[in-house]
Amino acid sequence: METIVNGKGDKPVNYSPELTAKVLELYAAGETIKAIAEAVDRTEKSVRGKLVSLKVYKAVLKAIKTNKDEGPSKKDQLKVLEGLGFSAEALEGLKNATKPALAEVIERSNVTASEAA
Repeated sequence: METIVNGKGDKPVNYSPELTAKVLELYAAGETIKAIAEAVDRTEKSVRGKLVSLKVYKAVLKAIKTNKDEGPSKKDQLKVLEGLGFSAEALEGLKNATKPALAEVIERSNVTASEAA
């Protein structure tokens, strides 16, 4: 590490002006933090921190997780099956079934009910 007099005494500095310029040049050229860190022999955290302190770092936006409509809940599906006449014992056995499996049971039960009518 280089020692630079900064008016507050001698203090070791991680980034010389030349190294800072190289980091800025690579970042402006679109290099990733990882690539810059490898090029200047520093950690990604150190490079990101330096760019933040220079007020040039733009955080990568992460995709926002949205709730997607996954259809009726298992609880609702079991209520439908109860309405179709499934016994309490059968419903208890279906509690560990997956939502797609319950949906298929409902669909097949509806088809059977409409055929009987």
